[in-house]
Amino acid sequence: MADVSPMTEEARRHIRTLDGWRALAILLVLLDHGADPLLRFVLGLMGHTGAFVSEHYTFIKNPVGRGGVHLFFALSGYLITRRLIEEELRHGRMNLQAFYIRRLFRIQPAAIFYLLVVGVLGLSAVLAVSPRGWLCGLFACANLTLPWQTWYTEHFWSLAVEEQFYLLWPVAFVLMGTRRRLAGALAIVLLLGAWLAIVVRYHVTASPNMWVRPDIEGPWLMWGCVAALAEHSRYGRRLLELLSRPGICLIAVPLALLSLTYDVFDWKIFMSATFLCAAATPLLLLGTVRRPDGLLGRILELAAVAWLGRISYSLYLWQQLFLVWDDARAPRLGFLQSPPWAIIAAFACATASYYWLEKPMINLGRAVLRRRVTSAPAHLLHRNVGLLYSEGADANSGESSKH
Repeated sequence: MADVSPMTEEARRHIRTLDGWRALAILLVLLDHGADPLLRFVLGLMGHTGAFVSEHYTFIKNPVGRGGVHLFFALSGYLITRRLIEEELRHGRMNLQAFYIRRLFRIQPAAIFYLLVVGVLGLSAVLAVSPRGWLCGLFACANLTLPWQTWYTEHFWSLAVEEQFYLLWPVAFVLMGTRRRLAGALAIVLLLGAWLAIVVRYHVTASPNMWVRPDIEGPWLMWGCVAALAEHSRYGRRLLELLSRPGICLIAVPLALLSLTYDVFDWKIFMSATFLCAAATPLLLLGTVRRPDGLLGRILELAAVAWLGRISYSLYLWQQLFLVWDDARAPRLGFLQSPPWAIIAAFACATASYYWLEKPMINLGRAVLRRRVTSAPAHLLHRNVGLLYSEGADANSGESSKH
């Protein structure tokens, strides 16, 4: 049975350490996408004078980037579920319409603006952009149409996974009810894990889209949901207190390394490590949420680190234009896709997007909800007025994938 005691003000505050985790996630993505010039530089220092072949190092680059995306997924599952619980505890119900309005104003403006810029550059023959891939990025299905994507819209696969999660999980959250949510979330994540094992073992529904589908990536999001729900369960809270201790939750690190061994070990080892790593990742997050005064928590809460986490969504969008693997370079962009200018350009665009687009549109979304609340009949106002106070936490809700 869930413990539905009111949340403390401490629990409602902005969680700075999670901004730090978001910063780490985007740094992993940047390291992946900027890997070609970096690896070329490192190999040069080691005396390697032969031709650099990007494809030879894909086995290094891809896992780094996917690790960052998976961290974004765990953050999203945890934070979105935490906000859903908080709103229900405050108002006695979950307002799905308000939730989707907040998501719309939080995610879409920055993504649409990036797509407009890329679309114009594609029509001008500056970039290679597929019209079908561009449209699929716009309508949150890029992960189901990966063969249509070029480099400059390919990263929308992770945004599509998150948007599909936002569409389905709040509805399931409401339908399951307070008493069944934790068991229901555990059942979902275990079914997804079993399905992933079947797909890997028997190559069921194998396709170019397989590793970016919501049914395959779902465990990373759902374990975050389970962690948030467990925090509000009497026995789950005790278990999390034990498992999120530093010496235990750090098991996620070797599990993450082991989960990269698809071509080395037996499929059962690979699958077990992948599933356990997805389960352990939220424990890393909770370890610093519960112990922000520890060394790792203090590092994650450094002002510069927290700022990087706050702009991570826009940075995830814009880095794709400048940090490019060699085989996807756009010659007409020239030095803008070479270090250090690529990093400078990515941060400049991301910063402008965050302060001039993301934040104003979030405020506009709040204004829309405020008008809806004040225009409601008087007898409904007492049920809706608290909705506005949950908006401030929304900027900390982990959309990235952000990724």
